[in-house]
Amino acid sequence: MESGRENRISSRSSTLRALATQGGALLSALPILLGRRPREARLQRLDTKSSRNEFQGSSRSEMSGGVFAGAKTFRDLFQMLDVKRALWGTQKRYTAQELKILINRVRTINPQFHLPLEVIPETNGLRERVKVLAAAEALTDKRNDHR
Repeated sequence: MESGRENRISSRSSTLRALATQGGALLSALPILLGRRPREARLQRLDTKSSRNEFQGSSRSEMSGGVFAGAKTFRDLFQMLDVKRALWGTQKRYTAQELKILINRVRTINPQFHLPLEVIPETNGLRERVKVLAAAEALTDKRNDHR
């Protein structure tokens, strides 16, 4: 009876070992199956001309008032964000939808939802443009309240 139990334990451990080996092989192949490039390939991609231009272009834009300097209203700004589709901040990549939500939360006067201006990335002069537009909007709201 004891040897039958030992055989089952031995059989289970060899089955588990085989499954672990197969699982390890599948995990190592997963990035390839998902179409992801190895880390080295991603790092090389940063050295391409278009990537360099994207990063250099954002610093040049900040010096000249930013890509978003032409926005006269929040509607204009949101249309520009839709065209751009995504924007790299210092810590992460923001989608246009994420940025619109953040901007609206900065604009709101409701203390439950309000966020500080610092949550908006400075990239391409976006934070500065939101600051200017929010100030203009607040001034307009204040004038309308006094009428």
